Amino acid sequence: MLKPGSRRTGALMVVTTGFLLTDARLALAQEQTQEGIQEVVVTAERRTENLQTTPIAITALSAEDLTKAGVNDFAGVAKQSTSINFTPYPSSSNTLILYMRGQGVADANQITQDGSVGLYEDGFYIARPQAETFDLADVERVEVLRGPQGTLYGRNTTGGAVNIISKKPTGELDAKAQLDFGQRNYVRALGTLNLPKVAGGLSSKITLLYSNMAGNVENYGYTDFNREDQRGGRLSLRWDTGGIFTADYFYEVGQISSSPIYYQDAALNGLIPGYSVPADGIAAATWHPVPMHPSVAKFNSDGLTLNFKLNENTNLRSLTYYRGLDSRFYQDYNGAFSDPLGAPAIGITNFTSDDVVQSNEVTQELQLVGTVARSFDYVLGLYYFQENANHAEFGTINIPLEFYPGAGPVFAENQSRYVTAEAKSKAAYAQVTWHMNDAWALTLGGRYTKDDRKATRDASTIGSSFTPFGNQYPGCVLTNPPFGFQCPFELTDLGGNNSVSFSKFNPAGTLAWQISPDVNTYLRVATGYKAGGSSEAAPYGSFGQTFQPENVTTYELGLKSFLFDKHVRANVAVFHSKFSDMQLQFNVDPANLAVVQSYNAGSATVDGAEFELLFALSPDLTIGINDTVLSTNMKTVNALAGTIFDPAVNPASPYHVGDNVASLFRVPYAPNNIINANIDWTMLHREGGSLELFFNYRYQGRQYDTAPTGVDVPGSAEFYSIKPHGVGDGRLTWNFDTHGSKKSMRASLWVKNIFNANYVEHTIGQGAAPYIPVVGSQGPVPQTGYYYAATAWAPKAQVGVQLEYGF
Repeated sequence: MLKPGSRRTGALMVVTTGFLLTDARLALAQEQTQEGIQEVVVTAERRTENLQTTPIAITALSAEDLTKAGVNDFAGVAKQSTSINFTPYPSSSNTLILYMRGQGVADANQITQDGSVGLYEDGFYIARPQAETFDLADVERVEVLRGPQGTLYGRNTTGGAVNIISKKPTGELDAKAQLDFGQRNYVRALGTLNLPKVAGGLSSKITLLYSNMAGNVENYGYTDFNREDQRGGRLSLRWDTGGIFTADYFYEVGQISSSPIYYQDAALNGLIPGYSVPADGIAAATWHPVPMHPSVAKFNSDGLTLNFKLNENTNLRSLTYYRGLDSRFYQDYNGAFSDPLGAPAIGITNFTSDDVVQSNEVTQELQLVGTVARSFDYVLGLYYFQENANHAEFGTINIPLEFYPGAGPVFAENQSRYVTAEAKSKAAYAQVTWHMNDAWALTLGGRYTKDDRKATRDASTIGSSFTPFGNQYPGCVLTNPPFGFQCPFELTDLGGNNSVSFSKFNPAGTLAWQISPDVNTYLRVATGYKAGGSSEAAPYGSFGQTFQPENVTTYELGLKSFLFDKHVRANVAVFHSKFSDMQLQFNVDPANLAVVQSYNAGSATVDGAEFELLFALSPDLTIGINDTVLSTNMKTVNALAGTIFDPAVNPASPYHVGDNVASLFRVPYAPNNIINANIDWTMLHREGGSLELFFNYRYQGRQYDTAPTGVDVPGSAEFYSIKPHGVGDGRLTWNFDTHGSKKSMRASLWVKNIFNANYVEHTIGQGAAPYIPVVGSQGPVPQTGYYYAATAWAPKAQVGVQLEYGF
């Protein structure tokens, strides 16, 4: 049996790759076949179009593409698109910190603010990121729209949008079953059943899913870290009699039971009794038992799409959607935040968090899609969205002496807050394309949106803090050894509330030129915005403060081409994005660096180039190479009054209100380069079937995991970034020959992280003040920058088998 990272596993793939490259050289020398690369159909602009003639940057992944790459969840989709970057959220492994083209939101759990990458299911917007890692199940294709989509998709798509499109019922009796099993006791079972059409037009399909995977960090006596269990079902109905009316409805329900990623710091080895973790790679077990319990996310959704064909060229659509979410997640960081310099004398810093996020959202959209006089294509729409959500958070922290300099360090503290939020959005939009002739087309569009948000918060902090002799008060207890007093305290902030309203108009324009039937180019200008809101973590008494939308304008030049008789597909997009009123979080309390407030305080630019190349070297061999190159620049970050940059708040600040402190910040989660390369080779044909090899390798440059990691912040690269790394996955599939019948059979051997690479999934840098000195610093080192980190390492190699049968 092959074990994770075994030399035999890696050697097998290296040898196979060698044969593959040899075959590729032979294929280049042969006469090209007539098959070429198949065309791809997308619906990114609300109508069915060819990928190559749609003048926006799109990555399209078919069901077959996803199967070959072993992708069955959204995290896998993100890995296939080099424009998307993501990491698991620290306290919930089923929530993703998601960025595209350098745009996203770092604190994905706050219900009072939104992300920059819109996630859609069959065209319906999913507001909350919890349960994003749920299995894709029976998907037809995934469309990744890169860059601002403010006109057709609206708010919170400044980075782009991802639309997961499910397969519709076929109206014929057929079924498919997939069964996976592998290391970490992994089991996944997926079944779909299409039923024959009844009543002259009703087709139905049922999809059921179950999966389970054990954790990869053993936690003796409790739930292991990084385990996952999923189960769900979906009912799809389609009414189509061949007339002017069709209706598509789905109901789905799902549950993810999981545990979070494991944080560790090898610098604590030998400093804390019993603490021992690897310096390079994930620990096999916790250094002491952690009372961990599973995190459970449940969701259900209904989607109804009605289509009325008014005439041969005009369709009226109604899209109605509801989604309910109940996500409960727990994390114990198990001492990973302990300061290596203070731990020998003071002990560990431990932090636990227990959260409940509940959300209900409703959307209603009307679309009128048509063509006039064969020269004008248009899309008109009305949109309504409403979400009601609440977030209960409970945290316990034990903090050593130097962490809160100047105000009496907190030894023990229990924090709780309960936040409710309501968001409403109304929009009207239009987009018109004028086909001036067979070569040139001009597209103009715009969207007007009116947003209203409000939120409430009740918060309290109960704990005890160190107080020097002479400052004690009734209730204080002498410390042991006697170097002062430990005094109880209680802070409350009840009845906090805020509201914010804003309206935006987002225009877009595209000039497309079809140079030849196989070569298209376009120039696009697009705008978008990320909605305003408020900060759940605002200081007590300041929850009423809100922030406005963040705005982007992107200029993009694109080329889409088929070359060499459609044996090469080369798509390129070059863009320049300008961001204004950037939403940034600042520390506002020198004595408590966990308290932050959000402001519109910055501007930035992101320049990039995206390359998607596909080579069909023979009917049996294709090679794909995707590459995204980014260059980010924080232009301005204003030192605001009331923050720790303000000398009135922090007398040690070397800055003045109004100074540009951009050198302390950078655009996070934006590596300068991400490359994804894959090889698909049918290496053997026999009477009974064919043997197919798929190998995928993704390389990612250095990634900074927070915004305050600019060039002037010490320790940013060492303690708050993920080093460049590459990860390879492989899959070997035997496709059975079913002799032309409707049956399909295949068996696959798959390996994830085939070279057993040790790389970091997420890191949290630590230090008393990431920006500037703090008055009264008591630490043994200057209290600026980062000098240690809690790090979560990625899983090791995993081997498994998949069996599939369909009829």
